[in-house]
Amino acid sequence: MKRFMRFVVSVLLISVMTLTAFGCSIEFELSSAESSTSSQKSSTSRNYGKSSKESSSLEISSDSEVEDSSYEYSSSENEETSKNSSTKSSSKSSSSKSSAKSSSKSSSVSSTSKNSSVKSSSSKSSSKSSSKSSSSSKSSSKSSSSKSSSSKSSSSSSSSSSSSKPASSSSSNSTQNPSTPSTDLLLDYKGLSESVYVLWADSKTSSAKVYYKLSSASSYTEIDSELIRETSAGARADILGLKAGKYDIKVDVGSSDEDIVITGVNVTSYDRSGYAHAGYTKGVGAYNDDGTLKSGVKVYYVTEETKNSVTLVKAIQAGNACIRIIGKISCPQYKSKNSLETNITDISGISRKNLGDDSYWNMIDVSSKSNITVEGVGDDAEFYQFGMTFKKCNSIEVRNLTFTDYPEDACSFEGASGAQDDYGHYWVHNNKFNRGKNGWDLTSEQDKGYGDGATDVKHCSNVTMSYNIYNQCQKTMLCGGSNSHIQYNITLHHNYYYKNKSRLPLARAANIHIYNCYFESNTTCMSMRANAIILSEANYYKSNSAHTDGNTECYGKSLNDKYDGTSQSKYFTTVSSRSQSVTTSNKYDKNFSTYSPSYLTNADTAKSDCTSYAGPGKANR
Repeated sequence: MKRFMRFVVSVLLISVMTLTAFGCSIEFELSSAESSTSSQKSSTSRNYGKSSKESSSLEISSDSEVEDSSYEYSSSENEETSKNSSTKSSSKSSSSKSSAKSSSKSSSVSSTSKNSSVKSSSSKSSSKSSSKSSSSSKSSSKSSSSKSSSSKSSSSSSSSSSSSKPASSSSSNSTQNPSTPSTDLLLDYKGLSESVYVLWADSKTSSAKVYYKLSSASSYTEIDSELIRETSAGARADILGLKAGKYDIKVDVGSSDEDIVITGVNVTSYDRSGYAHAGYTKGVGAYNDDGTLKSGVKVYYVTEETKNSVTLVKAIQAGNACIRIIGKISCPQYKSKNSLETNITDISGISRKNLGDDSYWNMIDVSSKSNITVEGVGDDAEFYQFGMTFKKCNSIEVRNLTFTDYPEDACSFEGASGAQDDYGHYWVHNNKFNRGKNGWDLTSEQDKGYGDGATDVKHCSNVTMSYNIYNQCQKTMLCGGSNSHIQYNITLHHNYYYKNKSRLPLARAANIHIYNCYFESNTTCMSMRANAIILSEANYYKSNSAHTDGNTECYGKSLNDKYDGTSQSKYFTTVSSRSQSVTTSNKYDKNFSTYSPSYLTNADTAKSDCTSYAGPGKANR
């Protein structure tokens, strides 16, 4: 009996010890699960780079890795998520690090989580459907009569319309199962001259909103929705009309649970050197000299789809306006007599004139207007098979556009005979002029097969052409249509001339200052006629067939130019200063000199600057 009792007691002791150990194990496992869940919650808010407290710089390049966006944290997955949270958190951290690439940028980027409850898979699907519906509604609204003019009144301190809204402040993380962001959205961003662009990973932009502010300011301003678009590289926003300074940018992508916040983006000013701005303080075009829109200016947005509903031609002809071109705008050409191309929708109001032995095809004529800027949004805006002529206009700016296959001029300016003092202040910059094309050339010389002049000027004054690319044009610029035409104070600087045929420029009765340009592999660079005067300063001439043709009535001075595979013309005299006299029969001042530009370098630096900064979507350094 005693042995039996001892046996029972032993069994009971062993059972108690086993249960105690088992309980400790359960408690340990529960504690580990709670720790893992806490780790996952803490990873909901992620940084794209250094925090604002750190001074390191960061750049997210366009080839950044993007995580799989298909994963979504839902309430029905709590148990499975808790078990795997450590693994997911680790992989997210690794991916985030690999997508962030360091650079010399001084701005910093972060993500700000929004307040949100847990989203189930079904609610996400519903949200996408709602977003599509919203996009459709938005498109319909744009085509309605209430917005058919597509014009927006703008203040001088903002590129947005007068109804621009401040951004709402970012909310803190939800304390109740917040959604887990699944992608590093930011792909690229850059501060340019008086603008900023932001690129992020998203296939839809219908619900996205973008805000900006000076870093020193307390509130944000929302940009116009037309400046947010879908591209092959991702969703893109262009913020225009900024004065120089440091800016903070916030992107509410709409379909994500976090805002993209970028701080300290550096924005520079355009280089306003040249006669167009000399002694002129009103601002050329629709912008003030500080880069902001003038008060009362109307903003029009034009795409291929809206070129007739917004009416591109009427918008430009209205005056006191900023016309923003988004993407490629096309116009049909004549293939032969009375036979227009049928694969392109025509542009309402375009000018076409049969002049007998000449033609005037596909031109937007603007007469007696002022304060107009025609600009491309981003770096892919294009005028295809048409151009513009500004007649008796003042204060005109054309920037950030590409011109291709124009049958007449790409962009020309004309005042009035004997009234060149009355018309001017034209600034054409950061454009690309490709070769023209005329499908039905009526001229007796048949010299318009590749279009006419890219940037011609007649009977006007105070003109600047800068930071443009002239690419394989037949004729780049005519200054004066005949010996009786007078036009003066013309500046060409930081232009890149590549494989053009002639007229770089052709000058009659004009004084022209050409500096810091790069002439490469052209046939003939300059032509000088009818008392033309050219000061060529610190330009780089490389592998051109001819430097200049001309006559004894003209003269040119070469100051600090570099000749590399190009022989200096006999019509140019090398001088050591702008004011140095030269021997010539020209009836104008033989001591021709000009102002000192705000940015003037040697010829070698000019070559590098032209290849780096000329063309659409480029900052002027």
